[in-house]
Amino acid sequence: MTPTFMRQTRHMIGAAPMLFMMAIFSLAFSCAMMTSAHAQLPDFADLVEDNVDSVVHITVVSEGEGMLDGLRRAIPEEWFDRRLFPWPEEEPRLRQGQGSGFIISADGYVLTNNHVVASGGNITVRLHDRREFKAELVGSDARSDVALLKVDADDLPAAKLGRSDDLRVGEWVFAIGSPFNFEYSVTAGIVSALGRSSLGSGANSFVPFIQSDVAINPGNSGGPLFDLDGRVIGINSQIFSRSGGFQGISLSIPIDAAMEVVEMLKADGAVSRGFLGVLLDSGPSFEVAKSLGLDRPMGALITEVLADTPAKDAGLKSGDVILSVDGEAVDLSSDLPFMIGRRKGGDKVELKVWRDRKELDIEVTLALLPDDEGETDVETSADGELKPGALGLGVSEVPSELAQRLNVDGGVLVRTSTGLARSADIVSGDIILQVQGQAIAGLNDFSSAVENLQAGDHASFLILRGNFRTYRAIRVPD
Repeated sequence: MTPTFMRQTRHMIGAAPMLFMMAIFSLAFSCAMMTSAHAQLPDFADLVEDNVDSVVHITVVSEGEGMLDGLRRAIPEEWFDRRLFPWPEEEPRLRQGQGSGFIISADGYVLTNNHVVASGGNITVRLHDRREFKAELVGSDARSDVALLKVDADDLPAAKLGRSDDLRVGEWVFAIGSPFNFEYSVTAGIVSALGRSSLGSGANSFVPFIQSDVAINPGNSGGPLFDLDGRVIGINSQIFSRSGGFQGISLSIPIDAAMEVVEMLKADGAVSRGFLGVLLDSGPSFEVAKSLGLDRPMGALITEVLADTPAKDAGLKSGDVILSVDGEAVDLSSDLPFMIGRRKGGDKVELKVWRDRKELDIEVTLALLPDDEGETDVETSADGELKPGALGLGVSEVPSELAQRLNVDGGVLVRTSTGLARSADIVSGDIILQVQGQAIAGLNDFSSAVENLQAGDHASFLILRGNFRTYRAIRVPD
């Protein structure tokens, strides 16, 4: 060996202990980090075991239209002589819907979504221990998508209820439900955002939804969203999806808002809300805010004040920006409907309004939010506005300024949306351009088109929402 090689060899041998120690230290550090990270992850297994008994599976069975019934409606009567070609008798088909829910009291009250039970029919609640009960619909509310059921049983395992107002973005949450009829499936994630408006309803939502990345799919509707203390902080209600399946955005009704609805359903079987009487822009945008003299987008921008409403009586104007309600800040337009809706008709509220680059204090006495789901036809008020009928649609002519701004010729403006229309996601502020393919020039066309609908029809509505045109369908009640 050369002296140089021997020196290099002795140097490497001398460095070996140091390299070995560094490797051990690195491994120990990595293990410690992994242990620390693992320690920070929640133990969902115990949480699920402690809370699964309060979750229920819900089935709804109702009679549907048979195949021949649909064919009979599709073929014009003049095409055949019934005496020569009588229709065979057909038994009605049974339709079965399913969803999730949870027990909120030991004496048998169960909470779920309105859209889970909206089709009517016989409701069955199945517990985790496989017991089944027929359920009575105590009441439901389409605007908040909350329904309250009652089963005849005692000593049921009720869920612990938390406070959704205490939630923070980034918290761990988990859901238990029946996606695609796979009962008692568990998914977990974090709270992604708070105070989201309903998808598609923009500034017309009465619920400040919790957004999470918990996997929610058809069948999870009505099931509970839990926090890490095992308390229900939301009711799983909607997903945003371009495919029909989960894509990372789920919306849940805050339990605080849901329980306000529950108390009214228990007391009256229905829900009453305060009514202001304005149409709102989804913004304002940064540019519009600057043009109004605001330093940033804030508040709820009024696009129109409806006639004969508390807002009109109080002197509110198009272009006003509502900054707060009774001292509570209105950050987004979507905040206002919920803030007003949780109050009652006759309540007085103090609005801070931005007008002509300065703040004004305006007191308004709220009315009761119209809800005419019990009407069976379309009535016309003195000012020519069509009131909600069996479809739940209250409409008026499109104001000329709005028509000019949206570049539309004709149509009718949705003023109020309840019942069937609300369930079909037709909301206040939409413009109806067609009904069953018939162009709508104004109120007369709309009234005529609605009157021509037959019981059991699935009526299509072409609507304009913002800059987008889309179709919605309503099944005409029998």
